[in-house]
Amino acid sequence: MGTRVWLRAGIRRTALVAVVMLFCVGTVPSPRAWAGDAELAKFLLDHGRKALDKGDEEDALTKLEKARVEDPTLHEATYWIGATHEKLDNRARAVEEYRTYVEALESEANARKLSRDESSLLKKARSRLDTLDAANRAVEKSNLAFIDKLIDFAAGAKKKDPELAIRALRIALDLVPGHADAANALSELQGPTSTGSPVLEGFDDTWDLIKSVGFGVNDGWTYDKGDPKLTISKGVPGSLSRSLNRFDSGSQFGFEADVSFLKQARTDKTPVCGIGFGFRTSTGFMLLLLPDALSLEEAQERGFKPLARTKVAAWAPGDRRLVGIRVEGRRVRIFLNGEQVLEHTLEEEPGGDLGMFYENIDYRLDRLMFARPGKGGGK
Repeated sequence: MGTRVWLRAGIRRTALVAVVMLFCVGTVPSPRAWAGDAELAKFLLDHGRKALDKGDEEDALTKLEKARVEDPTLHEATYWIGATHEKLDNRARAVEEYRTYVEALESEANARKLSRDESSLLKKARSRLDTLDAANRAVEKSNLAFIDKLIDFAAGAKKKDPELAIRALRIALDLVPGHADAANALSELQGPTSTGSPVLEGFDDTWDLIKSVGFGVNDGWTYDKGDPKLTISKGVPGSLSRSLNRFDSGSQFGFEADVSFLKQARTDKTPVCGIGFGFRTSTGFMLLLLPDALSLEEAQERGFKPLARTKVAAWAPGDRRLVGIRVEGRRVRIFLNGEQVLEHTLEEEPGGDLGMFYENIDYRLDRLMFARPGKGGGK
């Protein structure tokens, strides 16, 4: 098995908060989100429900969302947020909110006896989930059949008109974000914008970390050795995996990955993946691929510390990128599709294991190469 460090409890939570709070505009919670007033939350909930009864869904949603921020333990607000989204015909969001409510109440039921009102609302939420899921399954079945036709159309068009094929696949992914076949077809059709490798240039001792299974085999990892690829399917909890060989990368090396974004597990959480170096125990350095940025960060015991960051074009399921880290002593250069986009000077020369971090994302690696000075002989 590969070496995996699960970021549990304070470490995982702080790492996720570091990523989400620092890099997602508009998601930083106010102090009241953590120390709100329960009475004010109930007041907002009551007036949110009254607005919903009057047919003013937008006003209802505003008040109900504020109630939940004011008191995150007021789970009833989540139910009515779901009901509001259902009235607005936002079925996917309604299902998400109802499911969150059901999970919260079922957890409460394990610790205490629910009140009659709570039990009644829980029953209603389960009923709405069943109804909406049935409707969503019917729509999804129709969409999937159409997507199969779009994929066939793209396959037929890719030689004569690759741009048309790309447009067809993007329509498919608009209908079902993260559709595996459509995302794979799109990433293979697009390819990275550069096949050059300034990241590895001049380093003779090269390692193909997919062919050599350099990071081992972990839950949700699938290796295709015939056409070397590594697909990682990961749920919401973040995890850090370190290289199986546990060799010291030294302070002169290149580390490169060809990454295809396949699917975002949850729409309300940020998809993040990255490659890193210099790991000793749970500390090291990580290049994080965020939806609209590349960020070099120091992984510490209690989370990530940003060192340098650059905005890049937003990426979505189906997009493919060639990213790389080149380290020469304290100098670290970051590359995207063969072009240098970021540079940073470390306080001291690094050394330690290679690493990979991922959270709330399914992705595929078509290339994962490491190189350092030497006479060859790598894998």
